[in-house]
Amino acid sequence: MVRELTKFESEDIHLWTLERTVERTVERTVERMLRTTPNTPTEVLSQIEQRNEPLHKPKRFRCKNCETPVAFEVDVIQIEDIPSDTAQVNPHGFIHEVITVRHVQNTLLYGNPIPADSWFPGFCWKYLLCKECMEFLGWSYSRPNELTMVFAGLSKENILLP
Repeated sequence: MVRELTKFESEDIHLWTLERTVERTVERTVERMLRTTPNTPTEVLSQIEQRNEPLHKPKRFRCKNCETPVAFEVDVIQIEDIPSDTAQVNPHGFIHEVITVRHVQNTLLYGNPIPADSWFPGFCWKYLLCKECMEFLGWSYSRPNELTMVFAGLSKENILLP
């Protein structure tokens, strides 16, 4: 024989179901954040430690000289029809293998924007240096008459790949 639930029992089951749904939604959100957010908040880290779940750190490009992180692998981009991992020749005949990224960290720009000899038509370049050891890392690219960097070209010779 099946008995009907009382109003209070029914409300308790409804609340338990709602709480469980919210918990599952939060868990899925935390998992998505871990896959897409380079800088995981400390409160999320503590939740993971409590659940003993592995933390997947994003892969980084690093300065070859001092190992300072300078860019995230997820920031690799293709510029127009030029592949993101390319080899370019400068006017002196030197071949540079370059990886293009949309953002860099722990770097400094050196020099005035130079439109001549740019491997990327419509962009000016400046030297890109490691902020920690001042080692040459590649080039920063911006549009003419604009100060904001649009992307960077990292020299594969001077960085550690993820």
